[in-house]
Amino acid sequence: MLLFLLGGAGVLASFWFLSQLGPKKVDYQALATRVEIPPEVLALHEQSIESEAQFDEGAVMRSPTAEDLELLKRALDQQTEYVEALPGFDSEAVRRREDLDQRYQDLQGGLLKAAVNALQAEAQTLAIAKAFEAARGKYKEAFALQKSINEKYPLSASYNLSRVTRLQRHARHFAAEPLLERSLALENQADVCIAREDWGQAEALLGQSIALQDRLNREYRSSSQASVSRFERLNVKQAGVQTGQYQLEIEQVSDQADARFADGEALLAASLYQEA
Repeated sequence: MLLFLLGGAGVLASFWFLSQLGPKKVDYQALATRVEIPPEVLALHEQSIESEAQFDEGAVMRSPTAEDLELLKRALDQQTEYVEALPGFDSEAVRRREDLDQRYQDLQGGLLKAAVNALQAEAQTLAIAKAFEAARGKYKEAFALQKSINEKYPLSASYNLSRVTRLQRHARHFAAEPLLERSLALENQADVCIAREDWGQAEALLGQSIALQDRLNREYRSSSQASVSRFERLNVKQAGVQTGQYQLEIEQVSDQADARFADGEALLAASLYQEA
């Protein structure tokens, strides 16, 4: 019996010994606490916390300004420097850096978005006043600012790809609008000339109107001012004017022939009739 108990104890002891030889669970937290962090590195972390606290004090009293956000940016930069200087990996430090980055980008993007909104409102007011070139300038500024938000602050809630496209389209619209208005004015002048059968002047005015519409179709094809149908209609109208001009010339020659015939100049009259 005694031998049996001793044998069992020996087997258990063997199992315990073998278990100590296998892989063990690593306590990374314990390892991290054993890593010595230089005082100057720890100071960066403390400075980052202090910078964020200063920012929060101001944010309680008012909406953050560009100057306020410099404090948050400083906190982010200090935390980034701290993480990069650590002798080992610290998940909490990395998480804090990511949170600061998200917060900074969101607030900075929001500040710039307010400027984009203001520029767009100015552009709309100018457009109503038909100050198209000035409106185009404001839309171009708004486009550049929104593009900057998308490139520099992609984590921000103000990141918006479709708005960049819309602002660019508005800028192009107001570059094209003066050209269309000029083309329409020339067509209206041509119509006045047609009404009084001034075919030569009407043809010249229509030619200028057609040239402007052709430019719109080539350079601003995605704009609302581009119109193939209007271009074709203007060409048809010009062809009609040319026909009217031709008919007028025929009538003028025919009148000359009648006059010569009445004067007894039959041969000259016949020649003119043939020309007509």
